[in-house]
Amino acid sequence: DFGGRFASASRSRPSCKMPVLEALWATRYIAALSFGMQWTVFALHAAPFQSERLYDLTGSLTYTACFLSSLLANAKHNLAYAGERQQLVTACLLIWSGRLGLFLYSRISRDGVDRRFNRMRTRPLLFLVAWNIQGLWVYLVGLPAYLLNTRSALPPPLTVVDALGLAVWALGLSVQAVADSQKSAFRKITQNRDAYIDTGLWAISRHPNYLGEITLHSGLALVAANGLPAGERTLAIVPPLFTAMLLLFVSGVPPLEKHASAKWGHLPAYREYVARTGILVPYPSSLLGARTRKQKAK
Repeated sequence: DFGGRFASASRSRPSCKMPVLEALWATRYIAALSFGMQWTVFALHAAPFQSERLYDLTGSLTYTACFLSSLLANAKHNLAYAGERQQLVTACLLIWSGRLGLFLYSRISRDGVDRRFNRMRTRPLLFLVAWNIQGLWVYLVGLPAYLLNTRSALPPPLTVVDALGLAVWALGLSVQAVADSQKSAFRKITQNRDAYIDTGLWAISRHPNYLGEITLHSGLALVAANGLPAGERTLAIVPPLFTAMLLLFVSGVPPLEKHASAKWGHLPAYREYVARTGILVPYPSSLLGARTRKQKAK
């Protein structure tokens, strides 16, 4: 079965001069599961109905399936066998992916469509590319956790470095959740539906939700790297790097900035907002400015 073959491949991971390639080979069944779930939903729902409604929810459920499969396959269906580091990293990623998936699903259920897919949903091959990117995203972002979970030997106990990584993860998750909540509350106000948000965390960053996501993966990279053998530690940096690349250059910032510029670029207030706020990381001047505006409001 899947679990038995996956566990066998994981335990038989040999020592060689290319540990990174061996590590990737050991998680090949997780990659198959990740892409397989995307292709299944695409074939049964997305393509026939030309709908992205289940896209983000599928991503979240795929994370859950991959994390638990990697953990249970090597733990012989006994979660108590897994070490505290494996359980911690898996739990953190499940919390993040579960919250994000439910938030995005509730958003598209409310809005009906996701404009990222406007040019894709009627073009099956291009639409499939988006689903394949999600399959790759699930695999690469979860890779350190899969590697930890599929090791036959328990990783070393948690240290102060891991506590620091967990704190960074918690900070990133909080920033992302607060930013999402602030924007949702802003959009619920009728007169704001065609306006840009420049309050709360959005007053100091144009995409604080993305900043939070990159931050939380950076924190977990510390925890994961501290538990992987030397030859595989470089793979721990894959999640924050891939996430940053995807958000900054592919599906996140570029289409949103283009849309915002086309919609509000003619407004002097919006151009001033863009000039004083960073795309992700707040400028020192924007932090001071936000504080000043808050004091004046009082």
